[in-house]
Amino acid sequence: MRRIAFDPNSRTGVQFVDDEQAWGAFRGPGGNLRMVCGGHGFALGARAAREQVMSTRTAQFGIAAVFLVLGGWALFAPSSVIELGVTEAYRDSTFLTRFALACFGAQAVLFGLMALVVRWSPRAFLVFAVLLLPFFGFNWYFHYEVPVLTSVGMLDFAGNVTMLALAIIGWRAARSEAAA
Repeated sequence: MRRIAFDPNSRTGVQFVDDEQAWGAFRGPGGNLRMVCGGHGFALGARAAREQVMSTRTAQFGIAAVFLVLGGWALFAPSSVIELGVTEAYRDSTFLTRFALACFGAQAVLFGLMALVVRWSPRAFLVFAVLLLPFFGFNWYFHYEVPVLTSVGMLDFAGNVTMLALAIIGWRAARSEAAA
């Protein structure tokens, strides 16, 4: 990720570009040269601006947030998840069902915490994105073919879409950071 940095040693005023290759970036309409005001460090162009906004750590924190929120819900309120996320025909509120769902939530929270503290490489983001793909089939099957999941239960699908997007963004950012 490119970070915005201000050089405290630079003059506050007008800087002139001396590098011949950089002259082209500062040519205005008609080939006139423009002056560059002291070291703002902002990325130029839409692509560079997107890269600047989302870092690998931000992507990881977003992925962790999905696991922590949905996993925390399953861990601390499994009866609520069953009541709101599972259709009545498949709803079972026995102790073992609540216990199993809480264990599932605990694993999700554990992974969310690990996503907060471990630095992911470009390969980690890519593998995570690929490993998410079967979960889309799971969501489709258990919502449309065998109606186990309610619309609230499809929050899992929304979380998967969010994590897939963040994994792709994180992969791109991690590749840029590794190349820099």
